Amino acid sequence: MRRGASARVAMGEGTRRWWARAVALAAALLGLASAGEARAEVGDDWVGVGGQLGLFGLFNVDGELTHGELAFAVLPAYDHDVTRVLSVGGELLAGWVRSERGEDHHLILSPMLRGRLRFPLAEDVEVELLLALGLTWWEGTDAEAALSPAFAEARFGWSLRAGGGIAYHLDGRWALTLDAGYGMSSTWTDDLPITIDGFVITLGPRVRL
Repeated sequence: MRRGASARVAMGEGTRRWWARAVALAAALLGLASAGEARAEVGDDWVGVGGQLGLFGLFNVDGELTHGELAFAVLPAYDHDVTRVLSVGGELLAGWVRSERGEDHHLILSPMLRGRLRFPLAEDVEVELLLALGLTWWEGTDAEAALSPAFAEARFGWSLRAGGGIAYHLDGRWALTLDAGYGMSSTWTDDLPITIDGFVITLGPRVRL
C-alpha cells in the first residue's frame, strides 16, 4: 500500500511539474509577443501563396501501408489579424500525389480553415504556429490504380495541416514565410478508408492588403 501511495504521489508531482512548465512556456511566449515589435496590426488582411513539398508520405489503405513518392502542392491563402497574436483565415491545398507502386498522379484539393499564432522574435522576424482543418477531394483516374482499385475513383473526406515556422518581413507589406509540420488527407468513399499523411514543408510570400 505504501508503495502504491508513493507512486501516486510521484505521479501527482510529475503532473504538477509538467503543468507548471507548460504555464511558464505559455507566459514566456505571451510576454515575447507583447514585448516584441510586431509587424502585424489588428484588422490587417493578408494574401499569399506557398509551394509545398510532401516528404516521407505514407498511404494507409484499410490498414495496409505503402510509401508515397515526393508530393508537390500549391497553397493560396488568406489571413485576417484578429489580434496582434492571432490570425484566422483559410487556404486551398492543390497537390499531386502517388504511391511508390507507380499509379498515375492524383490531384488532391483541400479547402481548409486555419488559425495562426504569431510571436515576434526580432524586429523583422516572427515565430508562427499554424493549424488548418477542412475537407478534401481526390481526383479519380481512368486507369485502375496499382495501390487499390478504389484509389482510381474520386474520393471525399477531411484534411489537416499543423506545424510551425518563421515569417521574415521584407518591408511594411511583404513577408516571406517558411513552415514545416504534419499534413494529412483522409477519405472514406465506399466505406474503404484511404489516408495519406507525412511531413510537409511550405515556403512562399504573402502581402498585406
